[in-house]
Amino acid sequence: MDLIARAASMTVHAASPSSWGASRVNHAAKAVRRRNPSDYLEPILAVFIGAIVLSVLLGWSPIASLVIVAALVAVPAVKAWRAKAAKQRAIARQAPKAAFNLGNVLMELGQVVGARAAYQRAINSGHPEWAPKAALNLGILLTEHRDMTGAQAAYQWAANSANSDDTEQALKAAYNLGNLLNARGDVAGAQASYQRAVNLGDLEWGPRAALNLGVMLKRQGDLVGARAAFHWAMGSGHAEAAPRAAVNLGITLTQLGLVAAAGAAYQRGVDSGHAEQAPKAAFNLGVLLAGQGNVIGARTAYQWAVDSGHAEWAPKAVLNLGVLLNGQGDVVGARAAFRQAIDSGHTEAAATAVNNLATLFRNGISRHQAGKMGR
Repeated sequence: MDLIARAASMTVHAASPSSWGASRVNHAAKAVRRRNPSDYLEPILAVFIGAIVLSVLLGWSPIASLVIVAALVAVPAVKAWRAKAAKQRAIARQAPKAAFNLGNVLMELGQVVGARAAYQRAINSGHPEWAPKAALNLGILLTEHRDMTGAQAAYQWAANSANSDDTEQALKAAYNLGNLLNARGDVAGAQASYQRAVNLGDLEWGPRAALNLGVMLKRQGDLVGARAAFHWAMGSGHAEAAPRAAVNLGITLTQLGLVAAAGAAYQRGVDSGHAEQAPKAAFNLGVLLAGQGNVIGARTAYQWAVDSGHAEWAPKAVLNLGVLLNGQGDVVGARAAFRQAIDSGHTEAAATAVNNLATLFRNGISRHQAGKMGR
């Protein structure tokens, strides 16, 4: 189902490797169509010579001798011709694969022009397996060399090649095409390409495409469409895309004012155990719960992020935990948290923790002095 529609319902170096490879591939493709005249002349001469020999030695009539020799020569000759033709057809069938492999070799050697020509030859063959693979690799090659127009055309060709037997190349191409169009500012084209990858139902490239689609839509201000895309990616269970989508979904839902749903999305991110995304999800969950006055829940979430030891989110979480504890009157706990943030060496969190700890110290002195005056 279209995600946007769903959203609406959810309020080696050779002398010349390039020319060598090309000649081999072209020869294979033309061999079946082009016959050498000697292929026909030799059997005919053999028949006539044999007939003359029989006629002279045995005294047979020329016609009878010709018929007998022709029969003796024709059968093996036909078999040989058929075998040769079959071999040439087999070679021709391998030509697209040879062109694809040649492209790969030339690309590794850094011979871009030769690799491009080899890939294009495989594409022009229309072979159901090797043409799409060549188009995908050509797109990658051209992207690396900043020929975005050529890369777009190659990816588009591969994306259009999807068939019931093999959709992997089309999926990869649709995903890559979406990324390319997104980078070029073609939002509509990128959205269509990402959506195409999602619609193919693959659980490797579909979630990646849905995640990128959601990020793009969110950047465009389409929070509803982004929500649907992130939700699909999160539900896919993809090891990388799903945790990232969970965090992004939580942020999007928070912006939409759906706080409870945002908390559930963040919890999905925490539960994923992803080394990068789970600590971020726990930190965001702590912020969300603290804002709702859920001190116990916020403290648990912050502590999870702290215990993860993540270089970014653990220091920020322990800083926020200190603020939370101080607000609850736990000055000792707050001081310990701020010192831990300082010891982390995180530039932002450590600097803020220094200020917070100094404030706690000043407030403690003030309260002590006030006590003396009261007595």
